[in-house]
Amino acid sequence: MKKFFLLIAVLACQSWLYAQNTFKGMIEFEATVRIDVESIRQNNPEAAANIPDVFNYTEKLFVNGNFGKVERIFPMMIAGGRNNPQQQQRMMNQFRRFIPETYWNFNEKKVYTFTTLPKDSVNVEKYVVEKAVELSENIKKDEKKTKKILGYNCKKATLKTDDDTYTIWYTTELGFTYSPLPQSTQSLQRWGRSRANTSKLPAIVIENAVIMAIEGTDIGFEVKKISKDEVQEITIPTDAQKVTEEELQEIFQKRRGNFSRMTMGGGR
Repeated sequence: MKKFFLLIAVLACQSWLYAQNTFKGMIEFEATVRIDVESIRQNNPEAAANIPDVFNYTEKLFVNGNFGKVERIFPMMIAGGRNNPQQQQRMMNQFRRFIPETYWNFNEKKVYTFTTLPKDSVNVEKYVVEKAVELSENIKKDEKKTKKILGYNCKKATLKTDDDTYTIWYTTELGFTYSPLPQSTQSLQRWGRSRANTSKLPAIVIENAVIMAIEGTDIGFEVKKISKDEVQEITIPTDAQKVTEEELQEIFQKRRGNFSRMTMGGGR
């Protein structure tokens, strides 16, 4: 009987240790978005003339203990100011105010997305959407296919959807669960696709693994840098109004005029 309880204690201890986050630092991804320029050209030929086929941005994940913060860095690409660098910089600075902030609770496997929207032409309000991470059920692992990414052993997986096939590389050596695509989103329309051709990005999440690379037809992510530098304590803000995605979309639609004026240089 004593041996039985000792075995249970050892297994519980091993499970607890395995669940702990062993990484503290920063993981930097490069995101690649392929833009349907032809659809844009049909609606606005002048705008399409200056839009590239591929758009890249940087996504950084800062990790400290049970919490993570995502920072997205977009290049200065605002067509309205392309002939005036000072105007373009001013518009980009305004635009950055409205880039959503994302936080992770790794223990509870939840994602918090904070969005700032104009209340009127001068004032702003902050909203938060809280969602559980969606563990992907249809991912097929091929553990015989492996490679190293930045020194970490990675395994291959694939996910087939009605719209696309995604090639995935993941590692279990970092001690927590993370993916650049933690929930399914209806989001490709904003990258140039017409409403009729809009497809849905899937959640690509593997339990106790960090997704190191994703390659699909319209979007891709690849880890470019991993550093174990000291990261300041991360706390999830409490100064935002909690809403659903549907409620946030309704608020945005009602305030689109204020949003446009602020991002074009108006407001505070």
